[in-house]
This record gives sequence, structure tokens and C-alpha cells, in this order.
Amino acid sequence: MSTVQHEEPGHWLSPSSAARLLICPASVTTLQPQPSAPASAQPENAGSLVHLAVQSWINAGDWQADDSTARLRTHLANAQSAHGLNIGAVPGGRMAAARLQLRAPALADTLRRLAQHARIRAEVPLYNAAIKLWGIVDILIESDSLAIIDLKTGDATEKAGPGQRTRHQLLAYAALARASQSRWPATLAVFNLHHGYQPISYSTSEAETLVRRIIAARAAWVNGHRAAIPQQAHCRSCPRRLSCGPYWQASAHWTDEPSVEGTVRRAVAAENGKVALELDTVTGPIWLTNVTIKPGSEYLMGSRVRAIHVSVSQRREDGSRISLRATERTDLKIA
Repeated sequence: MSTVQHEEPGHWLSPSSAARLLICPASVTTLQPQPSAPASAQPENAGSLVHLAVQSWINAGDWQADDSTARLRTHLANAQSAHGLNIGAVPGGRMAAARLQLRAPALADTLRRLAQHARIRAEVPLYNAAIKLWGIVDILIESDSLAIIDLKTGDATEKAGPGQRTRHQLLAYAALARASQSRWPATLAVFNLHHGYQPISYSTSEAETLVRRIIAARAAWVNGHRAAIPQQAHCRSCPRRLSCGPYWQASAHWTDEPSVEGTVRRAVAAENGKVALELDTVTGPIWLTNVTIKPGSEYLMGSRVRAIHVSVSQRREDGSRISLRATERTDLKIA
């Protein structure tokens, strides 16, 4: 089947931004006027460090070694040293490093199985100028057939297999491979540090249909059609959550959503410098503890607070939340 080719005015999309655009147009804040070149930018989170370590591990051929796990650990240490960043000091870093160590043998086995007598590359940029789609493939394996593996470091929710957004991303990568390599990938998969290797079956017609949907969604976005479509599975990783009104209206009634919105009734300062806030919420009063705020909390009284990445510390018998705790990942907005 022929690949989809369209001359499309407008801006560039990556597979991840295209997937967000299809699922919730409001989650996309900007489109790129041109594709960003691969950059050796300073990593800002644990996932970036893991990707750098895996990239150098693959490019050095150390995935083939008998001590491949130890060598990957060395590459992770080198990435931290090169960028002056301790993975244990960034949110979620210790767990990411532990999961990488745990999954390293399975990742090496996967590469050995797929990359026999093949060329294997990491962080490979692919472009399709005709439809202004570009992306960087985490792992590209080239032999008589193509294989694309997307490395996921932080998504613990896809135990049963890649969800809709991840599937959209991988299909977009498949379309990019078809445009740049003149063939469709025979293997399309996710390697998830939580769940391991997860292959994705697909058809070329499905990927082509997705490309047409991406083109239409981008045109609508450019014309100002940017509706918010709150869905619990997708909103949790959206960078616009703190400022998205439809999310807060919907999430107030979701079970176990790691966020809270309410008006401050009381603020109590602890000896450790943290603050506990009693909030009036649509579901009743809830305490938010372990909050880091500037000294002196009097100005918070009556303020509207939104917090994401919080954990439940106490529940009522009916399961409703009594108390939440801020974590190292918590983001707070006070109005």
C-alpha cells in the first residue's frame, strides 16, 4: 500500500505532540515552525539520563557483552558525571535507576534477538517534510527488515500493553520510517522499564489513516479549534493540568486522581518548615500536608490551591480521601 503524502502548510509535529493533539487538542500549546535538531542539551529528569545511558550503551556495542548490565550501569554513571547531575537527586531518579538495572538483561536479550546481523542505532532522527512530521526513534534496527523500539521510562499504567497515546506515537514512527526508509517496520514495540518488552501489531492502512487524522487535527488546531477533552489516563501526564479548567472540573470526581483543588481554610506550619493546608473541595474538606511554601502562610487563607502529583495518606471508611501528602514531584499553583 502506498504511503500517505500530502503537502501540508503549517507547523511541524513530533509523534508525541501528534498523539496529544489527537487525544486532547488543548494539551498542545505550540507547534514547531521547524523540526528541532537533535541536541546534546542538559538532561532535566531521570528519563533523560536513562535515555542518554542507553544511547551510549547501544552505540558502543556494549549491549552484546556478557557483562552488558554492568556496562549499562557504567554508562548511566558516565551520563551523570558528564552532565553534573545525580539521578538520585531528581524526582523519581532512584526508582528509574533501579528499574533500569532490573530490566537491563531483558533489554539486552531483546536487542540480541532482533539485531542479529543487523545495524542498530539509538536516538535516530527521521523526517517527512511532505507532511511536516518528524521524530527521534529511541532504537532503530536495520537489516532485511526494520524494527523500531520506543523506550518508556516512567509509565507504570500500561501493564496490559501500550495505551492509545503510545499506540498513536508508534504508528507515527512507523509512517516516518516508511517515508525515510522506503519500507514499513516489521517490528514495532515498546520497551517499558516497568513492564518490559511490549510488541504492537498494526497494519499499514491503520498507520496511513492515522497520518490523515494528524493532518486534519493540526489544521483544526491552527484554525483555533482546541477543545479540552479530559480523560484520566491521558491527563496525568499533561503539562497543562495546573491551568486546565476542564481537567479540574472532571478530575474532582475521578477515583484516586493524584491531585486536589480547593480553597484554603487553615494553614498550619510544622517544625520542619513544611505547611499543612486544610482545603475546602467539592467533595468535602481535605488536608494537604508536607507542602513547601515560603515562610509565613497567613496570606494563603482564602486562596485557591491546585496541586498535582500528591499521594493519599488517609481515607475514610467509604474510601474518600481525608488527607493527602505532597511529594518531591508535587507542583502547586496558588491563586
